[in-house]
Amino acid sequence: DLHSFPTRRSSDLPRPKNLLIVCVDTLRADELGTYGSAPSRTPALDALARASVVFERAHSAASWTLPSVASTFTSYYPSTTRLWTFESRLADSFTTLAERFQAAGFVTHGVASHVFFDGKYGLQQGFDSFDDALCHRKGEPGWQPITSPLVSAKAARWLDERAASGSDEPWLLFTHFFDPHVDYLDHQAANPAQSARSERERYQSEIGFTDQHVGTLLDALARSPFAADTVVLFFSDHGESFGEHRGIAKHSYGLYEEELRVPLFLRVPLVAPRRV
Repeated sequence: DLHSFPTRRSSDLPRPKNLLIVCVDTLRADELGTYGSAPSRTPALDALARASVVFERAHSAASWTLPSVASTFTSYYPSTTRLWTFESRLADSFTTLAERFQAAGFVTHGVASHVFFDGKYGLQQGFDSFDDALCHRKGEPGWQPITSPLVSAKAARWLDERAASGSDEPWLLFTHFFDPHVDYLDHQAANPAQSARSERERYQSEIGFTDQHVGTLLDALARSPFAADTVVLFFSDHGESFGEHRGIAKHSYGLYEEELRVPLFLRVPLVAPRRV
């Protein structure tokens, strides 16, 4: 139950010590009920938002994944990380978020299904372990068209293993859900790959589908012994364009709001929810 997360200050609550990061690829802010989409297709994320500090005007540093996530991990702009092409790699000289947590004594783990989280791109710096079994280009061996259920299950399994270990070490768990990305599948159709609905409608179907599996992970956290002392950070790496501006189709090619404005909220057990 997402509403079971403690949100009010109390001397009975432990100080938060773990961090779950949830990133959903290609998710425009205006597609969430939290940011005004009606009817909402994102009940799980909306419930998380109601227990969070929600940021109204968050923008990614780039309109595609590799430079955007690298900026999130390093706090440097893409002009400094120099991740400008699909062949770029984050240099080892940068210190990442995961490396800082690792140096502070946290166990760090990642789960993703985007090719840019393959080890050769450098985004795995600082992770003690990283499940990149699903990180393949389309058509490569191991590539799968639908991955949200697998990412959620892998992350939930890791939480179960941490709980079973009895370890008191703090942890950082990073998860990246890829499914709202093109090619858009219609999860309401008998065959998701074949649908007469528009691109935008298929994209919205992908968002609703991914929300369900993010919700599964959040439910797993809520049932775990970590619920009361885990901060949850949710955001998207970039949005998506649907022909709003002449000559720009899809993300990676523009710097308009459709591609750069993203959802961002932070659930801290000891901090009351509000909008900033």
